[in-house]
Amino acid sequence: MTANIILSAVLAVFGVIDLREHKVHNPMLPAAALVCFISGAAGGGLIYALSGATAGALITLIFWKIRIIGGGDVKLLTICGMLTGVEGMLELLRWSVLCAGAGGAVYIVCMLAQGKGISEAAKAKAAFIPYCFAGSLIMLVTSALTY
Repeated sequence: MTANIILSAVLAVFGVIDLREHKVHNPMLPAAALVCFISGAAGGGLIYALSGATAGALITLIFWKIRIIGGGDVKLLTICGMLTGVEGMLELLRWSVLCAGAGGAVYIVCMLAQGKGISEAAKAKAAFIPYCFAGSLIMLVTSALTY
């Protein structure tokens, strides 16, 4: 539960910046990495933190390679993997992708309602970290309900 609160806090800070600027600021990443690594290693051990970071990196690199997310998203989610471990990273990405899909669907419907075409809607760029924040909130609520 504590890890989910820390995760949500980290993603909230970066999510606001990503919404405003469509960017993850590199100078902020070391502080996030330190918090996530210490918390993850303290809660699950060194292997837990490193395997979570590896899972985060490998999965998000695939998303980056096919241009779904940016490089800053890869770095931040790799850092978050240190806190969540492999299973938590998979859960975070599952909820994040579902939230992003729902957000994208709403955006397309709004564009169509304004008389714009799907091709114009498809060209738009969206910030991914706010959807990760939404996914972390879902994780936080579900962990609280099952606690």
